[in-house]
Amino acid sequence: MEPMLSRQGMTPTEQACHWVVRLDGDELTSGERAAFDAWRSEPVNAAAYRDVTRMQELIGPAVDDPHLRAMRRAALALRSRQCGRRRVWMMSGIAAALVFALAAFSLLPQTRTGGAWLAARVLALLHPLPQPMRYTTRVGERLEVSLPDGSDVALNTATVLEATYTASSRAIRLERGQAYFNVTKDPARPFVVATTAGAVTAIGTAFEVLVAADQLQVLVEEGKVTVTTTRQPSAAAERPAIAQPVAQGQRLLVRHGGESQLAEVDVARALRWRSGFVEFDDVTLAEAVHEMNRYTNHVVQLRDEHVTSLRISGVFRVGQTDRFLEVIGELLPIQVSRPLGAPIIVSLKPRFAREAAPSAKE
Repeated sequence: MEPMLSRQGMTPTEQACHWVVRLDGDELTSGERAAFDAWRSEPVNAAAYRDVTRMQELIGPAVDDPHLRAMRRAALALRSRQCGRRRVWMMSGIAAALVFALAAFSLLPQTRTGGAWLAARVLALLHPLPQPMRYTTRVGERLEVSLPDGSDVALNTATVLEATYTASSRAIRLERGQAYFNVTKDPARPFVVATTAGAVTAIGTAFEVLVAADQLQVLVEEGKVTVTTTRQPSAAAERPAIAQPVAQGQRLLVRHGGESQLAEVDVARALRWRSGFVEFDDVTLAEAVHEMNRYTNHVVQLRDEHVTSLRISGVFRVGQTDRFLEVIGELLPIQVSRPLGAPIIVSLKPRFAREAAPSAKE
């Protein structure tokens, strides 16, 4: 049965933590003792009190373990943020649970045991794990969101992202797509973006991460980040982690297999997608079509090898496939056709298959 919130705004388990702390500290006044007895007379409260006292007996021998000391530091950090005029009764659920762990450190014998398991057990019983916040965009969509710490995230087309915040961590998982992060500084809680190809760690900076089928790209607009990747293993070798710093104005490209390339880039041009545009500077038509295809279901296909190597420059609004095709049809020696039976497919063919085509720019 899920516990209901009491009139004090705390669950029975949280109130039990409070009473355990009080009973192990100073002696209760007669009024406080009467309040405790009245509270424990309710069956749900009595059951919660038995559970917490059993956990107190369990955690007692482990109070010198480093994992539990970390819990104590978290309790102190949370406790310091509470309003000074409010008593323990008004603490949030997680603060009350951690104050119980703090009391165990302060009041019980100092011995060693398997603290990692005990710490995980106590936290699991007293408070559920934080639920991740999930954000998604469909093809052609963009989304801007603010995270609990004040950091801002912009999601580009076809992106899936999860954010999980705790008292000691800011964990982001970019499952696919592209996202720009403007991170609020918090040295005590590094901001980590995990992907299938590696992780990006920052404290406070502005950067972009792109997860593609065959590569990971990290672009830094402000500050610096550290990108940790894993090389593909040889037949009988482990996979050593590779940590590489990326500074302002740089982009790190990591291809599957571990090959990486660091280069200076035009950050403003690379981030034009945030305002709904893409900019090409003397890129192949194959590269331009690949980028434009990310923003629409009207896929453009290059069916002739003579076309793929043509080059183009220009600024285009994302999602406007027809306008893009109109412009490149005027600039390059190609023809655009829309085959019957496949209305969302557009083919590009050279006007003269055997004739060398010059480069063109918009």
